[in-house]
Amino acid sequence: MRRLIAALGDSDRDVRQEADRALTELAARAASAVRPYFDQLARAGAAEPLIVALRGGEPGAALALAKLGDARAVEALIAALGDSDRDVRQQADRALTGLAARRASHLT
Repeated sequence: MRRLIAALGDSDRDVRQEADRALTELAARAASAVRPYFDQLARAGAAEPLIVALRGGEPGAALALAKLGDARAVEALIAALGDSDRDVRQQADRALTGLAARRASHLT
């Protein structure tokens, strides 16, 4: 797992894309397997594995996605507000609230 995350920062675009694909596939098979690495994935800018984990019912992925703050992350968080799992909905709400507060602070 750590090697895949490290590969997200490789200078070779193909290596980065393959690492992202492998992490996304892993998250789809067992979202809990990537749970300990949410912060590292966010720091590496790996939105897709985090989105898949969130869709797979991992509420902790919401806060990691908020750290990214890109359009894909925001879209996934908004979609998670309608999730059947209460924890996922709450964490998505918390993440979006934090994003909004950070963006608002940049305006003042």
